Amino acid sequence: MENAKLYEEYIENNYEELKKLSQNERGSTYLARNRHTGALVIKKQVNLECGNIYKRLQKIDSPNLNQILEICFQEKYCIVVERYISGETLGQRLERKGKFMEDEAVYFCAQILRCLQKVHKSGIVHRDLTPANILISVDGIVKIIDFGIARTPKENQTEDTVIMGTRGYASPEQFGFRQTDARTDIYAFGILLNKMLTGCMPNERLPEKRKYRKIIKKCTMMEPKERYMSVGEILKEFGKEAGENIWETDRCIVPGFRRNITWHKVVAVIGYIYIGMGYILQVIKYSHDFVSFLLECIAMFLFWIVPTMFITNFGRLDSRNNLYAKIPKVIRVGIRIILSCVAMVLGVIVHMQVLEVGK
Repeated sequence: MENAKLYEEYIENNYEELKKLSQNERGSTYLARNRHTGALVIKKQVNLECGNIYKRLQKIDSPNLNQILEICFQEKYCIVVERYISGETLGQRLERKGKFMEDEAVYFCAQILRCLQKVHKSGIVHRDLTPANILISVDGIVKIIDFGIARTPKENQTEDTVIMGTRGYASPEQFGFRQTDARTDIYAFGILLNKMLTGCMPNERLPEKRKYRKIIKKCTMMEPKERYMSVGEILKEFGKEAGENIWETDRCIVPGFRRNITWHKVVAVIGYIYIGMGYILQVIKYSHDFVSFLLECIAMFLFWIVPTMFITNFGRLDSRNNLYAKIPKVIRVGIRIILSCVAMVLGVIVHMQVLEVGK
């Protein structure tokens, strides 16, 4: 207990509360700042059951879950500190746009489904999958947030003890008829998909495309046994559109092909052709023998390719490396710019050596 108090003091001293974002019977949420690094964080005080959920979430490796920095258990409550993500909620984007284009909706839904797959595998049911609880970061990565009413299904229990969920997205079993499980989130996903494609609830309007109408209707069946048994089944229904092809997924490491947006791909292809032609022409121009050819290849790689990889965050280093992700974004961008400049300088130095060889 003494260690817990010391840990709480460490968190209080390390994170300065800036603004209260919300407060209800389940706890409080604050926007805070790390006093040492200046990085913004989300600080929550939740009940012990919710703290155990966050402890499980911390072990899940998914780019679509917010990074949990600290979990501090006390006698009657738990403090959770998460990384702050810049972006907007799915609800805010829907309010601004009305509805999504099909390829954009599928792109976001594929991320949601893959994340839910891992969450459900860990025995967690979100129970409040709504547009307000899905964040879209500035680089287009979906983050499922607010596990405040999440739970783990209990054996030998026929129904939930507390009725919770957002009306319109909450499944029938969340109103006390039976215990919630993964199919509860599947029900909410069906409503969410319909909202993204049409801007309306399913009882108001369904998508024109038969494929999506079928998915939505099966997701939102009143009886859980008539829905999909897992989100994996929904991913199969989406097929290649949900990202079986690496060029169409959020896992794609190639800049320009990450979000499955046509004009992004067109611009990227033009850019890559331009860089490739410049690379080849430069190598041909200064290659007099094998040594000069090899050196010029290295010079152009350092001057063109490496800086492009750093500037465009090739491989999504920001979100894939946990240690690097803890560094404030401004510093990460600065590091990428510095490394790009260093690579270009090295490229110029090697190119000068090519000129010396050619004399």
